[in-house]
Amino acid sequence: MVTGAAFDQRMPRLNVGIVGLGSRGLSVLERLVTLSRHLHGHEVRVCIFEPGEPGTGAHGPAQPDYLLLNTIAGQLSMFPDRAAINAVEERTGPNLYEWCRERGIEIGVDGLPCKGGGRPVEPTDFLPRRILGEYLGWFYGVVARNLPPNLKLVFYRQKVVSLVRDVVRARFVLRTSTGVTEEMDRVFLTVGHAGCPRNDAAGTRKIASPYPMPAVLDGITPYEKVGVEGLGLAAMDVVAALTWGRGGRFERTGHHVRYHPSGREPHVVLFSRSGLPFRVRPVSAAGTRRHQPIFLNLETVSALRARVLGGQLDFERDLLPLMRDEMRAAFYIACARREGEQQAHAVAAELAGAFPLGAAGDVFAALAACYGAFEPNDYLIAEVPGSLDGADYARWVRGYIEADLAEGRLGVPASPVKVALEVWRDLRDVLRAAVDHSGLTPVSRRVFYRQYAALINRLVAGPQKERHEDLLALMDAGIVEIAPAGGQCVWREAAGRFELASDRPDWTPVWLDWLVVARVGGSGLDGPDREPLASMAGAGLLQAVDRAAGLYGVAIDTCGHPVDASGVPVPGIWVLGPAVEGATYYNHYVPSGGAYSRALSDAHLAVSECLGLDIKQVTVCGEAA
Repeated sequence: MVTGAAFDQRMPRLNVGIVGLGSRGLSVLERLVTLSRHLHGHEVRVCIFEPGEPGTGAHGPAQPDYLLLNTIAGQLSMFPDRAAINAVEERTGPNLYEWCRERGIEIGVDGLPCKGGGRPVEPTDFLPRRILGEYLGWFYGVVARNLPPNLKLVFYRQKVVSLVRDVVRARFVLRTSTGVTEEMDRVFLTVGHAGCPRNDAAGTRKIASPYPMPAVLDGITPYEKVGVEGLGLAAMDVVAALTWGRGGRFERTGHHVRYHPSGREPHVVLFSRSGLPFRVRPVSAAGTRRHQPIFLNLETVSALRARVLGGQLDFERDLLPLMRDEMRAAFYIACARREGEQQAHAVAAELAGAFPLGAAGDVFAALAACYGAFEPNDYLIAEVPGSLDGADYARWVRGYIEADLAEGRLGVPASPVKVALEVWRDLRDVLRAAVDHSGLTPVSRRVFYRQYAALINRLVAGPQKERHEDLLALMDAGIVEIAPAGGQCVWREAAGRFELASDRPDWTPVWLDWLVVARVGGSGLDGPDREPLASMAGAGLLQAVDRAAGLYGVAIDTCGHPVDASGVPVPGIWVLGPAVEGATYYNHYVPSGGAYSRALSDAHLAVSECLGLDIKQVTVCGEAA
């Protein structure tokens, strides 16, 4: 039986606040509901502060269907099963794919939901975000309708604008935008991508954040020229909204796509600092297994730390070479798998045996002779090769996209290239173990987040392949063009337009009527409208990881408590999700079940501490089994 640490009998009720109820806040709520039943004789009062729909976060159910997820349906689940949290106190239920099948949702020939005449949802489908929003809202209802007798739920559809600590009473005072105040004993800050940059005055014609979409783009009229800064997911959303969302139609014949304009589209000019497109998400065969590490695992990370004074690693020196070898291993194992699973296992075993002997290079050379050369550095690029002008760049970028699409259509495990790139996704938890909580030296941490985090996103956090098929069709139709790297968008008051300019001698200026900054809003203390985080920082209750390095995420300790201005963790507060990016790595995702999930596990551990539960008695590792 699970028992809780006794609370002071003079305070039989525990007041817990959850600030922000997207998927991270929802995970916290579920754990509070599940674990509070063990606090016999104590009431738990949970106050939720969320100005939007409960649970949906950035996946509002009112979004248009052309705004798609870039994670397949079978990999998304809010249910913290035993595998996800390593705990006996699990909750089981349908993942997004199973939930859709239960409701008979069908997919039409255009890849979007339809009412009759379509096919059933498959585990490998990239579904509209609004369907995930409906699933999250449904999950909130499941949790909220099944409360234990000792838990009371209070929902404020309001934004928290300040949080201060009452040191004398050992409580936290929260104030909302309408002046409501609540005193809390414990607080979870799960604000997600709070506070996107404010759009500039209409006269500048700059849209500093493209969300909510498509409403913020409504002022753009047909045939105007629009600069879209970015080549990632947000940029693809903008392109979809300005084409598909305006009545245009994509006709698909095999892998060929033709765009039929509606006449309501503007002309779109895409540009970015790097000039490098993201790589598309590969088609995934059902039951595809993740790459199992051979060179870089948790034991390797511990061994590397033991070799250096202070235990802090250098990403480029200690980790990157091993990740390159993991890419090589994944590539050749995928090649061998074409000859059967036995051959794939033999290659993996040979590499694993050679690594401790320092002989992996010899094995790779033999594999290259058998299956062909594979060089990871060909894919770990941070800039466009050479100095390409407009016409040369246009040809290069099209070839880049077409080659990547060919690999994406093969998918995993059929494409050894995509299998190799997916290593950066498959081994994300190992990277976290190496990077999180000052695991890197300060200098290396700056390099990792400034250069490699973006590079990794381009490799494995790109759009669905259909998005880039559509992009090529729009380029063929003359609706979209991609400008070479190196351009800067400058507002020219006299002209009343933006100029995409560069100091490159071969640069031809591009004049734009609108500028859309197609990036997801920052996290943590970056940018405006960061309450309650900004006021907490002003009061010294928390601080950024490293402002000088541009790491504005909230600094936390290993338990998720914010670190105050004096460097001391603040007990009673936990910060989870995108707000701590930089203190921990890669927090911008929706949870998944069936395997370890850091999002769900973090919620379990934080709530266990909040309620005073014995961790050893609520985790599998503490059981006799």
